Amino acid sequence: MSSLRVRMSQLVWLLGLLCALVLAAGALIVAVTGADAQHQNWLVRFVLSAADHLDFGALSDRKALIDLSGADESTKETMANWGVAAVIWVVLGWGLSIFLRPEAVQRGQRV
Repeated sequence: MSSLRVRMSQLVWLLGLLCALVLAAGALIVAVTGADAQHQNWLVRFVLSAADHLDFGALSDRKALIDLSGADESTKETMANWGVAAVIWVVLGWGLSIFLRPEAVQRGQRV
């Protein structure tokens, strides 16, 4: 049973990191091409669509958590909000993995 919990803990941590990676890649694409650019590549469209779904809805362009005005404000807001969402995914994945991990592993013992 404890080895199942260890595997589940590792899977949750990996999922949190993967979500953060997609958001970071999406922010990088937006930084390079701009938030309003037309994307023809299927991989770029997939990453941007996945990042848009992973930003918890509260961090999207329509309801920006961080309001930045000025030149390229849409690009800046998208990058900042997706960056915050990536940090949330890392913290959430780490916290849930600690919660799922058996106590023996948390103390450094082998399972």
